[in-house]
Amino acid sequence: MHRKNPVEQPTHIRHALVSVALALTALTCLIPAAGCGNKNATDAFAPPKQVRSVSFLKNRSQFEPDKRLNNLLLRATLEGSGDGQEIRASANIIWIRDSVIWINVKKFGIEGLRVLINHDSAFVVNRIDRTYAALPLESLMAQYGVPGGFDLLQDMLIGSAWFLPNMEMTADTMDGLHRLQGETWRYQAQYGIQEGLYRWRKGVFTEKNAQDQLFLGFDRFQNVDLLGPFPYFRRLDARSMQNGHFLLNITFTEVLPNGAETYRFEIPEHYSPMGK
Repeated sequence: MHRKNPVEQPTHIRHALVSVALALTALTCLIPAAGCGNKNATDAFAPPKQVRSVSFLKNRSQFEPDKRLNNLLLRATLEGSGDGQEIRASANIIWIRDSVIWINVKKFGIEGLRVLINHDSAFVVNRIDRTYAALPLESLMAQYGVPGGFDLLQDMLIGSAWFLPNMEMTADTMDGLHRLQGETWRYQAQYGIQEGLYRWRKGVFTEKNAQDQLFLGFDRFQNVDLLGPFPYFRRLDARSMQNGHFLLNITFTEVLPNGAETYRFEIPEHYSPMGK
């Protein structure tokens, strides 16, 4: 992959943040769109019959996909709003296990963004403006008070619960779900876990000093080969005092285990750093 040296400046960071922080899936706030739906999906499920222990809920809601699953090819529709714009687009997503998340976003069949996320960095190419960004992933996510990096994004994509290391937690029930909650010196976290299925339904991460919050929702579970119950509907709601409010609904239309053989990502020589 050819890479230029990025230029760090406030506008550059903000534009890249708009593209990546909503992400995992969309990264589409740089693409103008007319109209934005707000469709909530709702699966019927039974409420908890008893309060489960913290260790039981953590062990059941965290999972490793089948060892034979090396990658996923996913297609999705995206609807949302943020940074004064409304979003409606489509996306192709490639996940390479423990390695890479690649995203291609299209509007009216025309590619607008291409994104590559690895353990260390997030790279964004804006085809419309002919610009690019390259940023450290964890510092970028910290702009929205998100306490993780690639591991969190990977778990969000496959639907496995991600827990802050060394966080003391308590367990009870709330709103028809098992609830896990806890905090560290910097973050507060809540998890809503469905009875029986024991999959992550809701999540809230709060950065206490800045009061930045990320709300996550998972719904429309269907079984996927080598992966198990997979939430075909996602909601990401990011609220930041510094960077504003972004809302994204993701509906996966196709999930193909081991369907991604290759991907392409390059930054053209004539593209300029975002913000210049």
